[in-house]
Amino acid sequence: MLLTALSILASTALAFDHSALSSVLASHVRKEGVNYTALATNRAPLSAYLDSLAAADLSGAEKAEQMAFWLNAYNAMTLDVMAQEWPVLSIQQVDVGEVWKARTRMLAGKKRTLDAIEHAQLRPMGDARIHAALVCAAKSCPPLRPTAYTVADLEAELDAAARAWVATTAVTLNRTKKHISLSRIFEWFAEDFTAAYSTYDIPNVEGAHEVALNFVATYSSPKERVWIRSGDYTVDWASYDWSVNGQ
Repeated sequence: MLLTALSILASTALAFDHSALSSVLASHVRKEGVNYTALATNRAPLSAYLDSLAAADLSGAEKAEQMAFWLNAYNAMTLDVMAQEWPVLSIQQVDVGEVWKARTRMLAGKKRTLDAIEHAQLRPMGDARIHAALVCAAKSCPPLRPTAYTVADLEAELDAAARAWVATTAVTLNRTKKHISLSRIFEWFAEDFTAAYSTYDIPNVEGAHEVALNFVATYSSPKERVWIRSGDYTVDWASYDWSVNGQ
């Protein structure tokens, strides 16, 4: 009994507090986008949150703790870069289009880039839903949640992020023209989706398109799921809109 109680206490102590980021997001994120003007005017709370991640020790953290940490770190760092550079029309204007490799921030005891967070920390965890949760400040990105990711509710939050992405920028369904356009995120990171979303054989659809559509079907309404699995349509990759996801 004592060992169980101590284990619970240790687990609770390890969980990192992301409430400061939730406060920033709640103040600046709306359905129509991010209020970068207000964020740029008062960067202090966001910068303080990022500073609090600098010396974080994740050596004993479980997968959910690490995933929540890095998802929040990535999104917070992206917001901070945009606030520093505001006004810009696109994140691709920052650092001559190399912002993901050029900008660094001290996180968990080491200087990290956005690319390092995504490719070295998150993608190896093997959960394709991260691509519904990472937001790169562009209109074609998934929508940004108005609250931070948490350890306690991470599974539900990732499912909600996947549903929100499918309902917005992940896919365009045109029943009249019998056509589907898919986000290029599915193409760029096809290998991340393959393991979990290759189980259903969709007629007339192959490869990365089929894998992407299986993901979309998983997080769609039952009616849309039936049509997606019918294969009675043409499919292509949508153009990616890199213009800023601002209000």
